[in-house]
Amino acid sequence: MKNTNLLFDKNAEKILRSYKVNNGWIVVEIFTEIFTGESVKRVISIVNGIHNYYGKINVPILFDFGHVRFADKLTYIILECLMFHLMNHCGHDVKIIFSPQIEIDVEGIGSSPLMLLSSNKSKKRKLFIEKFQFEIYLRHFRRIVERGNIGILDDLNYFLKVFDISEENREGICEVISELISNGTEHAEGECLIDIDVTDIYNKVDRNKSIIGDYYGINIVVLNLSEVLLGTQMKEKILCGNLLTDRYKSVCAAYDYHKSFFNDKYMEEDFFNMSAFQHRISSRTNEEMTGGTGLTLLIKSLERRSDNNLCYVLSGNRILCFYQKYLEYKNDWIGFNDSNDFLTAIPNMENIQYCAMFFPGTAYNLHFIMEKQDE
Repeated sequence: MKNTNLLFDKNAEKILRSYKVNNGWIVVEIFTEIFTGESVKRVISIVNGIHNYYGKINVPILFDFGHVRFADKLTYIILECLMFHLMNHCGHDVKIIFSPQIEIDVEGIGSSPLMLLSSNKSKKRKLFIEKFQFEIYLRHFRRIVERGNIGILDDLNYFLKVFDISEENREGICEVISELISNGTEHAEGECLIDIDVTDIYNKVDRNKSIIGDYYGINIVVLNLSEVLLGTQMKEKILCGNLLTDRYKSVCAAYDYHKSFFNDKYMEEDFFNMSAFQHRISSRTNEEMTGGTGLTLLIKSLERRSDNNLCYVLSGNRILCFYQKYLEYKNDWIGFNDSNDFLTAIPNMENIQYCAMFFPGTAYNLHFIMEKQDE
């Protein structure tokens, strides 16, 4: 995968000598109850420190995370990207010692190529690079897709067909991923990493502990690594002041209203991230009338049929959450707030979050819990 170096370049802080040496291995210990974006940033900072001290010497690195629970699927997928860069681009031998906690939203860690790095056998660890780039096996689907790649949705549809998921939900998932691939490969002009895991069946019980339903967890990550953030092109287009249509002029007017509320919690980047999800608004500079995305409607449709969900997009340090109650459109605008008003109301701060690690590009974490359908 290209551009994995950006994860290290854009998080340039160096933590010097925050490691030890044991039997020729650099040992990095990061023990935390929940492994979050802040934990990922610490990994990057320590590795940057190692590179600063050892230069181009490809020292083997052992990461010890102990017993840990990953915050979500995207967190461990980004960790995979770091390990891929260290092995494939920097030439390090890498090992991981960890005992990951398995729950419905992170069950896919059990099929993650990270598990190969816990082996003491060098040959098995080297398989990580192959499995990072491609795997369709049992409950795990992994592909790296370039622009114009067709056939990916057929592969995905066949993958999902073996599970007792309704045809409506399966088609909805494929639609969402199709939209994300289009956004990632066309807007950022790069490639997308797609990772999906379908969990084992979980039982839902009532107060009397009687089983009232069987459910799958469907966990999806789609990301691209790029200098182009989610709102970069939108910002350039809106602020250029050379827009011809009334709809774009409305976004300009909305910006003039919102900017007086910008602070350390609600930032300019958040406004342009929200702008990227407005109907008939495109961030591409050569489009005036067309564009926009129905992605939020697709996500809302899946959330409505899901028993529980956790969906958000990360770009740079900013997170925009997709909560069903805030995905209503008013006059074709989505406000991410109680009044569904984008033009003259700021978003509810529940939707806006900060990530300690800077993500260069755009990454989606989608988690749905869907009922098993009887054959």
